[in-house]
Amino acid sequence: MEERYKVMISSSVNGFEGMLRLFEKRIEGYGYDVILSMSGKIKVNPHLGNFANCLKAVEECDAFLGIIRTDCGTGREAESCITFDEFKYARELGKPCWFIIDKKVKYFKELLKTLILREHPTATDKDLQDFLASYYDKKMRNRESLPRVLELYMSKDLRAFDPLCFEMEDFVNHKGIPKSEVKNNWMQYCNFEKPEESFDFIECNLGNTEFVDNIIKGVI
Repeated sequence: MEERYKVMISSSVNGFEGMLRLFEKRIEGYGYDVILSMSGKIKVNPHLGNFANCLKAVEECDAFLGIIRTDCGTGREAESCITFDEFKYARELGKPCWFIIDKKVKYFKELLKTLILREHPTATDKDLQDFLASYYDKKMRNRESLPRVLELYMSKDLRAFDPLCFEMEDFVNHKGIPKSEVKNNWMQYCNFEKPEESFDFIECNLGNTEFVDNIIKGVI
């Protein structure tokens, strides 16, 4: 790799600082410069707000590592989430993206489907999708919209749960778009309590610097 490329790690900080530090050191070890707000490795224009500065960082990076957690990440304000906004902007700009997602997101979604079918056993696949959509619709993106029984199932994790994580997963997966037209959407499901699962994915991709160099230059 002739030049030092910049890899941005998405702003998913609160309660995840230890893992982010490990990601940062590992990626730097491959020879990249890391953009990471938690470490102060981000250019801050005092004339801009926090959200805008994070999006400027997306513009600056050469590659993007997105992280989806059950609490969505940092900077959650009403209908906005900076972590999600970074995902959208990175893809809009055509940045090469790799995504790591907490296995609990998938687990909670499947659990929600099970509970919905328990209450509505005759629901069709279309009904199920409509029910799911209602739980993370823009007007219902809050814990109160979840069935009480789901809260009980997730009592230990509920404080760190935001239904927006379902929408983030769907966005990365290009839900609703024909599979033949989908790209830049790989999500690696990992158990964040076992760091080696995430490290293996990072090593296989970002650790292969020739591979990344060719992607950024458009060779492959």
